[in-house]
Amino acid sequence: MLLEAKRPAEALSAFEASAGREPNRYRGVYGAARGGRALRRPRQGEDVLREIRRAHREKADRARPELQLAKAYLAQR
Repeated sequence: MLLEAKRPAEALSAFEASAGREPNRYRGVYGAARGGRALRRPRQGEDVLREIRRAHREKADRARPELQLAKAYLAQR
């Protein structure tokens, strides 16, 4: 919601707080990556996307859109 409202700094803070309570959740990790990218902090976004790939590499839910976007984004680097 905050990202859509063009408030990436607040969104990133909210996603990071959520990750502290509930680590490795797709939407939280993905949202943090989007927030980092929106703030022109690509390294932060890449680190978060790597985290989501690592956390879910062995799980059966590899087809999730968030994971597919993480793979595609990191493959461009």
